[in-house]
Amino acid sequence: MYVDPPYYGQGKSLYRKFFNDQDHIKLSKALTKLSAPWLLSYDNCKFISHLYENQRKNVKQQSLFFDYSAGGTKKE
Repeated sequence: MYVDPPYYGQGKSLYRKFFNDQDHIKLSKALTKLSAPWLLSYDNCKFISHLYENQRKNVKQQSLFFDYSAGGTKKE
């Protein structure tokens, strides 16, 4: 299962419907209870990382950097 929730840091400015802290916590609890494999994409921040640390022995976190944006580039 692939899960792509609203970003944590910029959620309010990017989405009409965004998650608050409790929504992110509920999602982490639901996912870590699953026996089926899942892949989750998020922005890299301490709040989210801590939600998934030590939840389950087989939960692995990996940071990836992508140098692009679906919104295009900003000209200054």
